[in-house]
Amino acid sequence: MVWSPKESELNMEIFFKFTQTRYQISLREICARARPRSFVAPLLRPCPLGLRDGLREIKKYFHVRFIFLFILLLSVFGCALFRPAVSTDDPLLNFYPDTPPAHTQAALKLTEKAREELRATHYDVATEHLQKALMIDPQCPFPYYFLAVISHQAGDFKKSNGFLEKAKQLSFPFPFWRAQSYTLSGQNFESLGNKKMARMEIKKAKEIDPNL
Repeated sequence: MVWSPKESELNMEIFFKFTQTRYQISLREICARARPRSFVAPLLRPCPLGLRDGLREIKKYFHVRFIFLFILLLSVFGCALFRPAVSTDDPLLNFYPDTPPAHTQAALKLTEKAREELRATHYDVATEHLQKALMIDPQCPFPYYFLAVISHQAGDFKKSNGFLEKAKQLSFPFPFWRAQSYTLSGQNFESLGNKKMARMEIKKAKEIDPNL
């Protein structure tokens, strides 16, 4: 059976009146209750209200996720932007991601004392502290590095490079200090007149730490 437009309109009106009378609910309330939660499903409804609601849900969906992504990126990279630059004056314990063993902590305390003596140019006292630190923890790279600094200050560049070789081997977990070891080694080779090795060491240091 084919209805004319007027008959179709009349039938729809009769249907809605029947629905409203039977269930005591308005057409607007029926649509509101039938509104789905998903941001995709409203798009499948043929009425313009569904399209509008769907677009609104999509906007809300991506807006929330954009804020979440922004906060995540800020937490990851923002800290690096505002973090102060690493320095050779920073406490050595700060370079450990986890708390080191007790014997390593004891060696670090002696190394910190040696650094204070180095600043005061008390090289003999600093050397004693560093040697004691190595007796406690021979695998700690920092005493070797500062012994190399003392030898460098004394003009014994070959001896300094000998300490630095050990510092390089043990400082893999500490790229900043490994780069410092290569830098000092380059300065030693420069003083010894070996320009080629000096350039190689400095290049290696910059590869490890581009901030140098």
